[in-house]
Amino acid sequence: MNSLSSRELVEMAPDYPFEHPRESFLFVDGAVQPLDAVPWSPADRVAVVAYGSNRSPDVLRRKYAGHRDVVIPTLRAEIRNFDVVYAAMISTLGPVPATFLASEGAIAEVAVQFFTEEQLRRMHESERAGVSYDFAPLPVDAVEIDGQDRIRCFSYFCMYGALRYLDEPVALQEVTCHGRRWNALSQRQILEVVRRRIGSSLATADFLVETIADEELRRQRIALLSSTAFRYVRAEG
Repeated sequence: MNSLSSRELVEMAPDYPFEHPRESFLFVDGAVQPLDAVPWSPADRVAVVAYGSNRSPDVLRRKYAGHRDVVIPTLRAEIRNFDVVYAAMISTLGPVPATFLASEGAIAEVAVQFFTEEQLRRMHESERAGVSYDFAPLPVDAVEIDGQDRIRCFSYFCMYGALRYLDEPVALQEVTCHGRRWNALSQRQILEVVRRRIGSSLATADFLVETIADEELRRQRIALLSSTAFRYVRAEG
């Protein structure tokens, strides 16, 4: 994806978190296949909850371009007592990405992906693990996976925290969550919120081009957003 120009990335940004199948599927070398198309076992893989763009086949194709024999089981799941909200950052690719935030009584529709160690290393690179996102375990009883027993799952949490707007977190409109407590906005709407929060007079598209073309400027803008964010605190489950 980084081979695309800043303008091309910005044109894609409002589509975040991008289209994805509503049912469980296998991602096999770029193709979407039924779960039984290729033998696989959860026993030798790491279960990672996907709640933003990582369950999109288009995103997986970009992240694993050049990798061979890629099989990534992606199963429908629900996570309890968490909601999917906007992170207090602008990604290197343009969108305001997602993160988890604890929300008592909420049940969010997500996916669980089963990665080999090599696939997980690539995902860590793409998520900038240890810089932008922390990779941490979830409570064992938090995640219910279609057709699977309860197992230990991990996920990515934005280290800059959750974006604060009107003194509340903002949920992703595209993610279904039962018992949601907070307002939900689309990516297009949250980009405009962030532009105004930064105080830019540019059109939203030009604001994003300016931001992702200048890494130091992007970091400065993240610092401003994170200064009022709902802080991320790792909770071992």
